Amino acid sequence: MRHERITSWDNPIGFGAQQLAQVCQYLQNRPIALFDSEYGCAPLIEATAAIAADKLMRIRSNRCLWSAPPAYSGRGRPKIHDQQFRFNEPQSWWKPEQTLESIEPKLGKIRLKKWDNLHFRGSPKHPMTLILLERLETVTGRLNSQPLWLVWVGIQMQSLGEIWQLYLRRENPRTLVSVS
Repeated sequence: MRHERITSWDNPIGFGAQQLAQVCQYLQNRPIALFDSEYGCAPLIEATAAIAADKLMRIRSNRCLWSAPPAYSGRGRPKIHDQQFRFNEPQSWWKPEQTLESIEPKLGKIRLKKWDNLHFRGSPKHPMTLILLERLETVTGRLNSQPLWLVWVGIQMQSLGEIWQLYLRRENPRTLVSVS
């Protein structure tokens, strides 16, 4: 764990990317870096693209991502983006690649959905996997939670049933690098 205060003239995204690069120099295995929603943006993806680390980050529910464009038709400028996926507009969502429901002891009944090959508008060359966690029923019987949106950027993502739990464990890292 590495905690440093940044000065008022430093950029948190650039500083976080710099810290991640420094930490990765000393690790033997490829780490998974966990980021809070402040860091869930295209500038972080661009700033950390060359760093040998997988990234799992929370995304704010008012964001949108784009799907990969279709194959180049040979006419005009190649498209960079295709369909827009607005988190707070379910009618803009398409069918997920994977859906999983389970019952968690602390959370109750949950549903996970996964969409592959999406990107931020500002980082179209860096595909991500989008994960949505919804609580369907709680242990206490009261449902009062917002959905949790996560994105994965990396080489080999763990199973959908395991990956979201990494974000919840960000306070207790082992081979995790947490930036908050």
